[in-house]
Amino acid sequence: MSSGRGQANVGGTQHTKWDTAELASRIENLIRVGRIHEVDYTAKKARVIFGKEGESTAFVTDWLSWASLRAGNNRKWSPPEKGEQYAVFAPSGHLENGFVGLAIGSGNYPLLADSPDYEMEDFRKDMDSEQDGYYEYNRATGVRRWVLKAGGCYRWEVGADANIIMDGTHIQLRVGETQLVVTKDGINLHVQGTATELKLSKDSIVAHVANAGVLQILKDKVVAAVNGASLLRITAQRVVAAVAGAIMDLGQSKATLSGGASSLELATTATLTTPSFSGMQGGATVASEQEQAPAAETPHETLVAPEPPKGGAPYRPSK
Repeated sequence: MSSGRGQANVGGTQHTKWDTAELASRIENLIRVGRIHEVDYTAKKARVIFGKEGESTAFVTDWLSWASLRAGNNRKWSPPEKGEQYAVFAPSGHLENGFVGLAIGSGNYPLLADSPDYEMEDFRKDMDSEQDGYYEYNRATGVRRWVLKAGGCYRWEVGADANIIMDGTHIQLRVGETQLVVTKDGINLHVQGTATELKLSKDSIVAHVANAGVLQILKDKVVAAVNGASLLRITAQRVVAAVAGAIMDLGQSKATLSGGASSLELATTATLTTPSFSGMQGGATVASEQEQAPAAETPHETLVAPEPPKGGAPYRPSK
């Protein structure tokens, strides 16, 4: 019921037209949708613009806090960025007491999927930048994917002494000074630094034990050494073993044993035939000197043990 110009009587209380306008403004401000205009990451506050920048009806809020998924013993940091569209909630309609709430997809920043089976996160500096990476979970298949562009790096750490590091060129598993490094060229295992290590590649296997024992397996030979004094070398045509000053050399046509000034040379047979039991005749036939294989290689071959690792810090990919 009207009780005079510009006033209304409601329940015995006089309300002016100004009260009605204020009430409408507060209702409008309870929930508003705008874009992030500016962010202060140190203060953890943002300003939101309502309307299009440059228009007379547009205005920018004061600095407002933003909501987080968790803000207790468990916390999550995923701050808003300039240009994102957000809903602003203002208790009692007072924007100065409001906070930045839920993000809302928009034309510039569309939502990532169109299927209920997916959960996804996309990471990039801005919409004009190349995608830095993304996380994807497909509930239909149970597959989870974490994808980074070249140059990115994943790190999983437990305390100061255990980690898994993965970048575009290496995968490293480390506990203390023991680590396993996998690259496109092979696999390296280091135990307690570099004193004991195992290296595997497509062409070789090399093992070092305490910088003393060495085993090298190549496609055409095997070499083993202990303290650089005892050596064994095996190829398809030859076996050479050396202990201190003694050498045994087994070739295709000759075997030689030597030690100091003494040596023993044995010729090997070039041809063996199966004995014939008919009439108890036949037997092993030894080829003549002219039929034997060419002269043996030089028996006293100089053997050089593979060098042990030089030591140094474990591999550390760049952060």
